[in-house]
Parts: sequence; structure tokens; C-alpha cells
Amino acid sequence: MLKGAAFTGISMPNGKSSMVSVVMMLACALVVPLLSAPAGASNIDWNTDKLVSGAENYNGDTITLTANLTITGSLTLTNVDLKVNTPANGTYTILVDDGGSLTVLGKSKLHSTSAENHFLFQVRSNGTLIMNNSELHDCGWDDIDNYTMNPNSDRGLYIESNNVFITNCTITHNCVGILVDSSSSPFIRNNNISDNDACGVEVYSSSTPTIDHNYVGGNLQMAIGWPIGGIMSSGASPTISNNMITANLDLYGYWQNYGIYLSGGTPSV
Repeated sequence: MLKGAAFTGISMPNGKSSMVSVVMMLACALVVPLLSAPAGASNIDWNTDKLVSGAENYNGDTITLTANLTITGSLTLTNVDLKVNTPANGTYTILVDDGGSLTVLGKSKLHSTSAENHFLFQVRSNGTLIMNNSELHDCGWDDIDNYTMNPNSDRGLYIESNNVFITNCTITHNCVGILVDSSSSPFIRNNNISDNDACGVEVYSSSTPTIDHNYVGGNLQMAIGWPIGGIMSSGASPTISNNMITANLDLYGYWQNYGIYLSGGTPSV
């Protein structure tokens, strides 16, 4: 087990409020022009691997994905119900590849057709994800039956990119809620990150995310060999401020519970 420091209180670091305001202004500038996606309310089936290489916009549609979705162009979902019809954990992946952009707005919902079977969701280092006022469920998995943790890329909403803004969203009933890796610096603010099977947020590999004004609660430890935390950071330098972090639990009673667990790096709490 990693050895680190446990924190029960959190505060806004000096000088961070102005930085958060600037980033939020940039995020809003990106989001607002995209709200005028074309109207529509269709049932759409993607039964073979779907590649979005141009610009595609969907508004009010229900999309059933029984395949992989790869985005190298621009995909905008506004008030869309995207259901991944995966037959088993990890069969299908939503991939925002290098150069691709996924925008999820207006009460869109990304989830599996069966809560028992989880899909994968990954954002590569030169991909862009803007997700606002939407929901993500049933993403990522660990092989609990064999007491095995999967690679980071398979464990939750996996982020390797600096160009990620997740705001005002509900991130529940996944494996890890959000997993930040590969020296990336996403902006994660004002979300409900709760009731996930592992940590609410995990941060690795010199990443520097801003994690601000989120509710992180009721996340469970169901993997073996890792400390539980509402927010867990290993060898990284997140900025963690003004969050409510509560009732994160070790389901099996093996590990000590932490609201925030930090090991290495230079985090700011």
C-alpha cells in the first residue's frame, strides 16, 4: 500500500481563485457557441464501429451504440441519450482520439444499456472533451472477481489531455469517476462525483488538474490493494479546493478510508 498523508479539511489556496475564474471564462467561451446544435428527436443505431472524422451534431436524439465510437473530427451531443449496448465489461470504447473533439451539453446522458456491463471512455493527449450539465454512468471496470485492477485507461473516464472541461455534471455508478493521467491538466468543477465503485477522482503521473467546488461522496472501495479516497493522488500535483468530500467507504473493510489521499508530487489543498 502507498504511504501518504490524509487530510480531513480543505481550503482555497492563495491566488487560485483568479486562476479558476479565468479558466471558467475560457470554458464558457468554448461552450456557449456550441449550444445551437440542429433540432431533432430520432432513434439512431450505430451497429458497426463508428468513426466521426468530420463535424456531426445531434440534438434530442436517442443513440444506441453497439460498437466502438472513435472521434477524430468534431461530435456535439445536445440533450442526447447515448446508450452503449455492450455485452460485457470493456467490450466497447468511446475514444476521443488525437485531434478529435467531443462536446456533451444540455442534459445529455452517456450510459450502458445494462448497469452490469461497463464501457470504456478515453480522451487522448491531443483530444478535447467539453462536458457540461450532463451525466456519465457505467464507465470503466476492475476485474473484482479475480482481485485484479485493470490498466488506468480502462478504469473510468480516462483523461490524458489538457483540453478537458467537465462542469456541472453527474458522474455516478462508474468504476473510478474520473481518472487523470499522463501529465494532463483538466478542469473539473461543480460536479456531483458520487456512488462510484472506486475513488471519485484519481490523479497520476505528474498531472495537474483543477478539482474545485465538487461534491465527492459515497464512493466505494471495491478493488484490492489500493487505499480508498474520495480524491486520490499519486505522484501528481492537483489543485483541490472548495469541495465537499464525505462518506467515501471501504466496502470490504481492508483499507483505511480517506477523504483526500496524497502520495508524492506537490499537491495544493
